[in-house]
Amino acid sequence: LPNHDFKFLGTIPDYKGLDKNKIKIGRYEFDTESFVEFLGYYLSEGNISKPTRGKWQIKISQNKSDSKEIMLASAKMLFDRIWNGKNAFYIPLLDEELIDYFKKLGKSYNKYIPKEIKELDKRYLKIFLDAYILGDGSIKKGKFWKGYQFRGDRVYLSSSSKMASDIGELILKIGNR
Repeated sequence: LPNHDFKFLGTIPDYKGLDKNKIKIGRYEFDTESFVEFLGYYLSEGNISKPTRGKWQIKISQNKSDSKEIMLASAKMLFDRIWNGKNAFYIPLLDEELIDYFKKLGKSYNKYIPKEIKELDKRYLKIFLDAYILGDGSIKKGKFWKGYQFRGDRVYLSSSSKMASDIGELILKIGNR
């Protein structure tokens, strides 16, 4: 910006990201739309852990049964083996490349969106944001006044400052603020 111009960036106009049909993790290839949706659920409500006497597993927690069913359907598009519990579902991971990928995304206070996801086309970023908000966020309906419907507010939540920054970047890239 020119000197002494302290305007804030309101959006990233005409953002053009990468249009990839597949996301590759090691020897695995996932459909991009399905993967970014699942990743939104994972980064908002999931974690990876290894029980004392068990194998590595992804856990997605959700108390709202309708939201949990949407998240579970997304996981079934990518993974064959899933154990469905009352307020969570579990995906056992046996492959080291998948384990490493999900481990590197951090735990609650240091989670982030990987660079290869942030570089995707805005249609994939919208899918990710819609999935993320189902887990950690809310959508408030806009008010109706004098025959005009105002747009609602979308609120994204995170305990990770890096995740908050990444979410902000995606919002700008899809043309919102």
